[in-house]
Amino acid sequence: MTCKKCESRINTGTKCFQCGYDVSKGLPPVHSAAKTKNRRSPALFAVTGLFIILSVFMLLTNIGIVFRIPGLSSITLFFTFIMRISASIFYVSFMGIPWIITGIIGLAVAIFQIILCMGILGLNKQAFNIYAGLTAARAIIQVIGSLPILFMYPANILTNLMPFILTGLLLFVIYKTDGKYFGGGKISEPISVIRARQRREREAKENT
Repeated sequence: MTCKKCESRINTGTKCFQCGYDVSKGLPPVHSAAKTKNRRSPALFAVTGLFIILSVFMLLTNIGIVFRIPGLSSITLFFTFIMRISASIFYVSFMGIPWIITGIIGLAVAIFQIILCMGILGLNKQAFNIYAGLTAARAIIQVIGSLPILFMYPANILTNLMPFILTGLLLFVIYKTDGKYFGGGKISEPISVIRARQRREREAKENT
């Protein structure tokens, strides 16, 4: 379903998350323009909240690594054993670098990720782009660090990249639901919206 007011896609319910238009009633709600401009979707809060939680676990893990606290350094093993989520998403590793330096780098990355998440909640386009770039960079680092294993077992590349692929998909959810706040007209529209507009333009031309 497409919103009749701003032409955004409505996946669930009858209210548009972008402008607040209620399709079932046929009338837009009464509120100020400022509130409409800064309206955030539930997806933005849910996805960003998940990123913050993962960053906190990454923070705790690297605190355990730096200060040699086994209980904290192995906390992400819970995700590997119970949920089958690779623990590699919780820290950054480099070949040939002492573990203490790796832990410090991991601490910095975790803190930076939390700052970026707060920026995304504030609809900061630069924070969104940096987080996406950081995710891609960490995926590349993970592949480079796993090259000896991947040469022997190429099928393991999907296992190594799955956490980052899932992160990318969640970023895409934010991009599609709140994308206009992160780049205005540069954000691509859903195909259904584009086709609906083109159909109306053709009908208008035919009627004239």
